[in-house]
Amino acid sequence: MSKRVVLLASALFGFALAFAQDAFPQPGPNDALVRFVHLVPDGSRIDVSLGDKKIFEELSYQDTATYLPVAAGSPTFVLSEVAKTDDKGNSQPGAKLLEVKAKLEKGKRYTIALMGSAKAPKAQLFEDTFKAVTGQALVRVIHASADAPAVDLATKGGPVLFKGLAYGQGSAYTPVRAMTYDLEVRPAGKADVVLSLPGISLQAGRVYTVFVVGSAVDKTLEAVFAEDNYGE
Repeated sequence: MSKRVVLLASALFGFALAFAQDAFPQPGPNDALVRFVHLVPDGSRIDVSLGDKKIFEELSYQDTATYLPVAAGSPTFVLSEVAKTDDKGNSQPGAKLLEVKAKLEKGKRYTIALMGSAKAPKAQLFEDTFKAVTGQALVRVIHASADAPAVDLATKGGPVLFKGLAYGQGSAYTPVRAMTYDLEVRPAGKADVVLSLPGISLQAGRVYTVFVVGSAVDKTLEAVFAEDNYGE
């Protein structure tokens, strides 16, 4: 199993760092790099298969998988629930959830985000960048909370960094000053704070994606931070 959870930030619990020890994979000249992130709050654990091979196993909500090399082209990934064991100890295959057809170009990195709900999951492909900006951090935001309105990401008491992101939408990567921030997620164009993210350290030369996840209705919004250029 290959997983990498980089940073989880929560309105209730602050934030925690957790780094896996997986070596960074070396892609071939005709490969792309692909990772999956599980962002369905009520979703079961999933396996991801390509052809007859499982490439990611037992991804749980908020898990971000390590990038893996995949031949460029138009592969079809199959997302299934993790196999279960019946009362007699026999393993039963997990139900197939989605087939994801992707168009991948060699030399590029991609994130496939599983979003929505257990009853209505969807997968969305995002092209990542690993080219850092000298002396600054590079950040983008992806809105993955199915019941939340469009949101802004702002600094506490300061400017809005990302404006008006609707569900399923990702911003462009934006360079920001490398420092520790107190951030806020707000409904687009409003001053109300729906998620506070204190003490977020963004390092120079690193590239980050911030996924806004959870439920606005249930007041369980969180942010998952992933590093897009680790291994560089």
